[in-house]
Amino acid sequence: MLTSFLRRVLTVGLIVAGLAAWSQVVTVYPNQDFEAPELGLGLWPENSLSTLNIDREVVGAGKQSLRIDAPDPGQRAFALMSAQPSAEVFPPETFFTISVLVRKSPGISNRAITYRINFRVPTEAKQEPGKIISTAFPMRKKIIPLENGWEKWFGYFKVPKGDYSWQFLLGVEHTQGSVWFDDVVFEKVDLKLEKPDVWTNWTLGVEIGSPPLERWRKHDNAKGAVYHAGRRYNALLWQSAMTEANLRGAERAAAYAGRTLTAERQAFATSEQLLQAMYAAYDTAFASGKDDDWTAFQQAADRFGNALNALDASLKSFWNATPDAGLPPHFGPASRDLKALEGDGRMNRLLIGVWSPGQFIEAEKPFGFEFHSAGPGQPAVHTETERDFSNITASCDGHTANGFAGTFAYLNFGTHDQMYAPVWFYEKYKDDPDFARVSWDGHVAEHRSRTRSYCLNFFHPAVKQYINDYLGEYAAFCAKEPRILFYEFAAETLMNFKTNAGTRSIGYGKNATIAFQEHLRRRYQDIGAVNAALGTDFADFNAAVQPPDPLAKRRETVTPLDAEFEIFRENSYMDYLRSINQAIKAADPNKPTVARFSGLITDMNGAQAFDVCDIVSHHCRAPRMQMVYPYLNSMNRHYQRGLAYMEDFWGCQDAQDCIDEERAQRRGLEKHVTRSLVWGRTLQMKWYSYTTGAYIFTYNGNWMSLRHDLTTMRYCAPALGVALRNMENFDWVLTHSVIAPGRILLLQPSSTMRNMRPSQSVAGGMQQFHNFLQANGFVYESLPEEFILDGRVSLGDFDVVLLPPALYMPVALQTQLAAFVNNGGTLVALSDLPEADELARPADAFKRTLATAAAVAGGHELQADGKAWAIETRHANGYILQIAPGAGFGTDAPAAELTVLLKERAGRAAWADGDVLEVILRHAEDGNDYLFVQNPDLDQVRTATLRFTAPCAQLIDASLPGGVALPMTLDGMVKSAPIRLGPAETAVLWLKR
Repeated sequence: MLTSFLRRVLTVGLIVAGLAAWSQVVTVYPNQDFEAPELGLGLWPENSLSTLNIDREVVGAGKQSLRIDAPDPGQRAFALMSAQPSAEVFPPETFFTISVLVRKSPGISNRAITYRINFRVPTEAKQEPGKIISTAFPMRKKIIPLENGWEKWFGYFKVPKGDYSWQFLLGVEHTQGSVWFDDVVFEKVDLKLEKPDVWTNWTLGVEIGSPPLERWRKHDNAKGAVYHAGRRYNALLWQSAMTEANLRGAERAAAYAGRTLTAERQAFATSEQLLQAMYAAYDTAFASGKDDDWTAFQQAADRFGNALNALDASLKSFWNATPDAGLPPHFGPASRDLKALEGDGRMNRLLIGVWSPGQFIEAEKPFGFEFHSAGPGQPAVHTETERDFSNITASCDGHTANGFAGTFAYLNFGTHDQMYAPVWFYEKYKDDPDFARVSWDGHVAEHRSRTRSYCLNFFHPAVKQYINDYLGEYAAFCAKEPRILFYEFAAETLMNFKTNAGTRSIGYGKNATIAFQEHLRRRYQDIGAVNAALGTDFADFNAAVQPPDPLAKRRETVTPLDAEFEIFRENSYMDYLRSINQAIKAADPNKPTVARFSGLITDMNGAQAFDVCDIVSHHCRAPRMQMVYPYLNSMNRHYQRGLAYMEDFWGCQDAQDCIDEERAQRRGLEKHVTRSLVWGRTLQMKWYSYTTGAYIFTYNGNWMSLRHDLTTMRYCAPALGVALRNMENFDWVLTHSVIAPGRILLLQPSSTMRNMRPSQSVAGGMQQFHNFLQANGFVYESLPEEFILDGRVSLGDFDVVLLPPALYMPVALQTQLAAFVNNGGTLVALSDLPEADELARPADAFKRTLATAAAVAGGHELQADGKAWAIETRHANGYILQIAPGAGFGTDAPAAELTVLLKERAGRAAWADGDVLEVILRHAEDGNDYLFVQNPDLDQVRTATLRFTAPCAQLIDASLPGGVALPMTLDGMVKSAPIRLGPAETAVLWLKR
């Protein structure tokens, strides 16, 4: 059999490579080859629209395979195998490999496919799985091409210490189509741990948790050979990264003049080998502790440092010989004497801080962080009659002593599904059945009482009063403490909550029912109007009750009552967040508040996000993170405030699928930080030197290496400094300019989003559109439907509207959308067009308004590979392209046709030929324009011709020393210039008039 042969070849290859002395194939799960008549697998999330299927036509090995069909690109789906392999098979601290055959339908990225192990708290047979303790992803992952579109995915795992229940998962995330899995193979290996090089983040066999931190403290206290050598290593690594950035800039400048810097590039390659020699010497000396080995390290460091100094001198000569073209006004880092934040959320300059253990402040100094996490959100003493906030002052004193301007108030209110409460308050009301959140089916929320964090019911009058009283008193104290720079609340806030029966929706219980009845009274005034609008037969408002929770009982159809409840639910949660904000601002109006969202678009409508705080923060994994950049930017045009990134997920962003490749991580970190700043995230808090949390590998966000007791930096870490130093030169521009408006609108159909819950089909559709637009060089706007309905934005401001599935839409918006088409606009719709209003009542306003114009022309099918992927029709002067359900349009012929259509109908202000670079045009307050140009490729140099239409007499690369002019040509209104960018490199071009 093909698979058995490959398994033998792979094992032999591992032995030859010196990774494994031997291996033993073991059976862990009864149907890991998927040959049984029934799969015997669980599906998570349980309400996923994705399905697990046996496929006997597409097979990688044997007679059948597992196929996961994912119809909704907004969702995730995991096939679950749960078991507890015996300690005899996989003892703690042993290594094993997992391989699986994978095949995917066209257009699905490898990033959408995952396999992993959840190590959980053990439970008895037939009980619910215990809580996840840690998650293991494959290390040294390899993908081997096979026949007929199959691939063999292979990676290493390690059994951690302790007693665990295993849960093996095969996942398909945020994509549309089918993925096949076959023949999962577990092999126990005797791993001969090679010594990794400086470019490999080899974490197998590395201890995590508190012991490495304790050993680091000993080195720090001793101030011995390890301490001093580690400091020198880190300083030289930092110098090397800065030298490389300088070299990359010089290569860019040379390319403008038609030259190359071959000798300098070779010199850097040589220095990289000297870096590896220094790293190896440090590794040897660290392991042995011998004086001779430490001497050898110092000698290797001398050689490396000398090579860097020589290259720096050569580059200095290059820059001295390069003519200065001049730099724009306001160039350079802003003075830190300038106030960064205004009380209303406006920002005068960039503000970058760090969330990291305080022990690493010295190692982090080169980054130049201005604030450190975090001021305590609860007092030192909190009784019913006494609050002692002296711990806030003490925290600020500590940050001052360490050289920071201050910190922020981290308030555990709206964090996930929890809030801080003192013990006395909880004890006073805990027997009230409506004090904690309660579900439709009677389950009570889970608390984290050991941290004084409770899932309290914000509909409860006592909870409302507590929020107002406590936060008012807290903020009144902080108002007199200037080192508290801002307030943060609602970290990763959720509109659902956890119970022992699973996740449930807010909006139920006695006080929520009263609130729902009041909501109906405000909206409809009399019960007859309620019944007429919702199709109910409530005798009076007191008889009105909420419909079932779709997380507890799947909806077969969406009723008007369901839709009304979703409006209530959304508004109630935003009112909860608004109450937190108002309590703070009433006591301290001079400092801004920040809400740290993580589920915008996927789980939460952002239409009110800017109304519940001063500064909106958002973070999540790629690719959803990047989809939210235009979304927040478009909404913020109407608020003109700072935007925040308060939990930098850099390790699971642009290089998330190669976490052990440090070169890729260096490029990914630089790209990610730079892009976030270009898109207006002017308040940021970066992750961290180290965390004792088991999620350190999940998020891959640590700057310090785990191999040497945290005394050395990872190769990738200085890229953060490279990105910050580059962008800080444009501090004023980033805080006093706007991105040029796009002529394409990606419309979030909020009514459909609410009514389709828990489906994330709207988010999935928006993600598909975003991926396509970003890959093809389109800068676009992204807005919830509320911004159109309330008149802040007109559809007439755009040439093209992109519409995710939008079965439900208010009649007023249906009419506006149809009029947009009739007046010459282009509508590109993903499957469903509006057929009902926001309350799920049939409404044909969209179709009727279209019909009032000239007769329809077309109905023509567009085909690719013999299948219709879209239907095009013309209405009066406009055009509709309706993409077929399940059809991919991100690649091949559909992508090419759609790209041509959008370029013809919307145009662009700036772009790169071939769309190989990301180009953002920003208009500054002083009238100057800037192009921010980034190479998105983490591996390859890209060259292209830039084209733009904005006025420009001289194009200057202001991100190079002294400014370097680009050769520019003019063709009518379009200017063009050549540019060369290294992997993940960003240039900032000044359009001098």
